[in-house]
Amino acid sequence: AYIGPSAHIEAHGDTGLSLSATSTENVTTVAVAGGGAGTVGVAGSVTVNVLTETTRAFIGQGVQVHATNVSVIASGDTAVVSTAGSVSFGGTAGVGAGAEVEVFTKTTEAYVGKGAEIDADENVSIVASSSEDLLSITVSGSIVGTAGSAGAGGGSEGMGRGARLLRRLCRVCRAVG
Repeated sequence: AYIGPSAHIEAHGDTGLSLSATSTENVTTVAVAGGGAGTVGVAGSVTVNVLTETTRAFIGQGVQVHATNVSVIASGDTAVVSTAGSVSFGGTAGVGAGAEVEVFTKTTEAYVGKGAEIDADENVSIVASSSEDLLSITVSGSIVGTAGSAGAGGGSEGMGRGARLLRRLCRVCRAVG
């Protein structure tokens, strides 16, 4: 959510100007495999999640705001549950594997652009918040008469700015009380 460059905003009321951007992701992935044979049973499963999330709330460059209150809020909430598993069985041999991979990039920002003028009668609030809840489960098993092998693994990579509050210089950024 944003106000474009060089806009002129008048917001005189109880609320004033409220600008909000919210992003919510709830992701669940499940991969299950099974294999069996009289001689050799083989099974494997993989889950891969690649997430790129950007949430921004901002007042653009050169914007003039005259308001009772000004709030700029960006929030991003992400929950991921990922499961991979396999079961294999065979008379002579069984091989089972499960793997889970997460690649996560997230940016959450709230800011006022360069050269913006904010004149608020009461409060100016600029807030960015971000939360992440990641759960990865991998399971693998083999049931055999003679020889068996099973493996499971998971990993995640996350990078980003998380909750980042950017307060750029403006010509006038004040609350008169």
